[in-house]
Amino acid sequence: MKTPLLKRRLNPFLIIITVLVLSLLAGLSVMYQEQLNNVVTTNEGLEADLEQKSEDLDALREERNVLEEKLSERDSDLEDLTREVDDLDAEISRLNAEIESLESEKSRIREENENLTDIESDFESINLTLSDICLNENNTIESGTALCGEQGHSYEGE
Repeated sequence: MKTPLLKRRLNPFLIIITVLVLSLLAGLSVMYQEQLNNVVTTNEGLEADLEQKSEDLDALREERNVLEEKLSERDSDLEDLTREVDDLDAEISRLNAEIESLESEKSRIREENENLTDIESDFESINLTLSDICLNENNTIESGTALCGEQGHSYEGE
């Protein structure tokens, strides 16, 4: 069997083109293999970074939860302190009212003391007058003994 002329002439051409295409593919494969290795290396680095960032994010979330818990405790403490301050303010108001009451009572007692001092001086004046009457020998009161005795004096007019 005889091969046609066209086939005989195309065979070397096809072989050369095939070799050339395979050479190009091999060259491109080497170039792209290096780029692929770079991409894979970069991808692995990015995955490691992503894993590290994920761990950091988890740590930050945990820290945020701890801080939120502390904040909640501080808020609770603040509310307790606010209630205590309100209670102390109420106690201060009550004590101030009690102080005002005691001061008014003190003023009233001073006034009463002054009145008693005035009454005491009046009483002493009356007592001295009675003493003068009871000690007077020219006293004309018939019942001088009885009157002076009631006041704690002795009648010397008899």
